[in-house]
Amino acid sequence: MGPKKLSGAQNRKRRALMDLEDQKSAGVIKKYFGTPTPSGLQTTEEKDEESCSSQSDVHLKLSEPSTSKTSLEEDSNTPSGSVAFDETISTCENSSFTDPALWPKLISKNIDGILDVGPVQVQDVDFKKDAYNRHFSSAFYKRKLDSGEEQTRRWLVYSSSTNKVFCFSCKLFDKNPKTSLALGGSDDWTHMSNILKSHETSSGHFTAQQMWTETQLRRKSKHAIDQNYQNLMSRERQHWRSVMERLLNIVQFLAERNLAFRGSSDRLFTTNNGNFLGLVELLGKYDSVMAEHLRRVVSKETADHYCGKTIQNEIINLMAKQVIEDILQRCRNAKYFSIILDCTPDISHKEQMSFTIRFLEDISGNFQVKEHFLGFNKVEDTTGKGLSDFLLEFLSGKNLDIDNCRGQGYDNGANMAGKNNGVQSKILNINPRAVFVPCGCHCLNLVIGDAVRSCKESMLLFGIIQRLYVLFSGSVKRWKILSDHVSGLTLKPLCTTRWECRINCLKPLRHNLGEIQEALIVLSDETHTEPNICHEANTLSQQIVELKFIVSLCVWYEILYQVNIVSKAMQNEAADIILVSNLIQKCHNFLIHFRESGFESSFQLAKELAEKVNVEPVFKKPSRIHRKKALFDYESQDEPLTDPTKKFKIDFFLCFG
Repeated sequence: MGPKKLSGAQNRKRRALMDLEDQKSAGVIKKYFGTPTPSGLQTTEEKDEESCSSQSDVHLKLSEPSTSKTSLEEDSNTPSGSVAFDETISTCENSSFTDPALWPKLISKNIDGILDVGPVQVQDVDFKKDAYNRHFSSAFYKRKLDSGEEQTRRWLVYSSSTNKVFCFSCKLFDKNPKTSLALGGSDDWTHMSNILKSHETSSGHFTAQQMWTETQLRRKSKHAIDQNYQNLMSRERQHWRSVMERLLNIVQFLAERNLAFRGSSDRLFTTNNGNFLGLVELLGKYDSVMAEHLRRVVSKETADHYCGKTIQNEIINLMAKQVIEDILQRCRNAKYFSIILDCTPDISHKEQMSFTIRFLEDISGNFQVKEHFLGFNKVEDTTGKGLSDFLLEFLSGKNLDIDNCRGQGYDNGANMAGKNNGVQSKILNINPRAVFVPCGCHCLNLVIGDAVRSCKESMLLFGIIQRLYVLFSGSVKRWKILSDHVSGLTLKPLCTTRWECRINCLKPLRHNLGEIQEALIVLSDETHTEPNICHEANTLSQQIVELKFIVSLCVWYEILYQVNIVSKAMQNEAADIILVSNLIQKCHNFLIHFRESGFESSFQLAKELAEKVNVEPVFKKPSRIHRKKALFDYESQDEPLTDPTKKFKIDFFLCFG
């Protein structure tokens, strides 16, 4: 036989009790993930949660426990080692329970909370004065008897928010209040003594006092009428909090390791249901709380399992929100900060701006530079004015003062680094202390890119390298031919944005030029090879052993090798400005010395490589180009260079050096 069905009044009473518990639970997730907010301060998110929690509606059946889905914060639980859940609630609610004008709706659970706090009588403060310069006095807390003795009015409570006094017992237990002390309070300080005497001798006050005393005695002896219901709800509440604590830890575990949550199925105990549900099932084998939760789900005792994709996304968003808020709070505590911005289009061709912040944090007397990525933000206007306006709006929304900004770091685009209309110029006009520092790696990359595009032979070098990778990576069979001849280093595609990384593309040719040529010859001799592939392999096998190509390869390998060292050092977290400055100066000195003697040393290395591949280390003489005769006698003819080595040095090496 099933459990007895509850009456409507009993259901309403239990629902009201659960409503109060939901209000208590609001905002506790911040205690689980974040650091406590400094005393006296309250974040915007906490205010929103408090306003939302009062509107929550939780339905609980006797055999089917359920909680609200509108806010995960209602079912969260504090982790082990943190402040107790009930202690957190009491700390948050004491302020409203001590002021009768701010009491919540007087339902059973709220009355219990108010009785736990009891009447708090404010004393020894500067009470507010009315229009007649009169105010409340602590003397009203005392009643003078006819015998001359004084008796404390425990029931009298002063409300600081409204500057009125209330009767504690009548406001709680008087069902038909008639006096101002039991309704909206009284602030008639002129006649307050008479009002108090009249009230404390009224029959309604006697009845309320008696109910107050009886209720306290019943609560102490735990013989209240709804004690069984409260015990049931307490057990259910603890169960769901424990379940949510485990689900929160599973989400945190997967998020920290950047693992996928969902699979092809979103049902428990099915194949390919993803990491999240898999961990829930695994935990259910060894944990009694999760085992009981899964039993209820499988037996359909409850339809709310909190394992769906919507709940997962909500928990992830709550965690991300709290992490960002923690970063911003640490930045506000540090006061001064620097910003790093960069824009790039995403796969949907929308411009996304990445926002990174840097600040100096004091960790127990140890100052450390912290750099945190705050996220991507879609921008519509990519002009200097549009981006600067977006930046100011973003900082204002995060409660960061632009006057505390001490540095800006962008790339060298005109809209970012422009002298007149760039973002850095707009910010400097507002805050001259926000020093602009262009990205050093981007500057280095632009220099290398311009140097490559300054001469034809450099562009041919990297073009041939890209063609080699495209040819061999086009099929598994061709890559197998390359792997059979070249061991250790393999061909890599050219990086389109970071020129210093192209040192990795030059390494295979620099150290395995002969082996790559043999692979090309074998590929061109394959009988089942397509004609265009055969022609491409044959052409490349000849081009990579030309002396011009080999010299260009040796020159650029030496340059990019030195540049790559500086680039990696600038991106190292442990790098400082002194170390980077020394490396840049050494690189600069190397380039100056390399311009003077680098061609000869590279030419010598090229000769050795040419001999290994059985190629004569001699430049081919260029064919003579017949130009039109000058129209005027005073125009002298340019003397042609007959030495091909000197001509290649001028056209290639000195052109970009």
